[in-house]
Amino acid sequence: MFRFVYPYAVRFREQVWGITFPDIPEAISYAERQSDAESVAHDVLWTVLDAYIRERRPLPAPSKPVKGQMVADLGPRATIKLALHQIMVEKGVTKAELARRLEVAPTQVDRLLDLEHASTLDHMIAALEAVDLTLQIYVERSPVERPQPVVRPTRHRRVSLTRRRPSRAPARAARSRG
Repeated sequence: MFRFVYPYAVRFREQVWGITFPDIPEAISYAERQSDAESVAHDVLWTVLDAYIRERRPLPAPSKPVKGQMVADLGPRATIKLALHQIMVEKGVTKAELARRLEVAPTQVDRLLDLEHASTLDHMIAALEAVDLTLQIYVERSPVERPQPVVRPTRHRRVSLTRRRPSRAPARAARSRG
């Protein structure tokens, strides 16, 4: 099973919020506001893992988050692409070999591995099956507690529910003609 949910730490240093990923030494960034740290962490993780794919390097295994760490998840489409890349590296399957197995052009394999490209689920499943993987989808509780949104009561306006009677003027005019 492949899971690419990486923990990261956010610490205030020298007037900025530093963001580091313990499993990926290259993934270091900063945010000027603490509220921007999550999106910056997501962006830096995306960029670094995309570089791993382009360089055909094995992906680092994510560790379990410890207290005080947050987690970054790139979503299901990126997870499928990362799993495909990882198994290709482990098995020594080249892009040309995968293209031959799928009976497609090598440029289509490039798009399958491109995190920015919106590949269809059918194409990604076919690629996984070509390297002896199957896609299983399940839902589980998040390992990290997220703060619950504050629900504030809203003010409701009073709305009149009385029906307006339709005007009878057209009906009267029709009767007087007849």
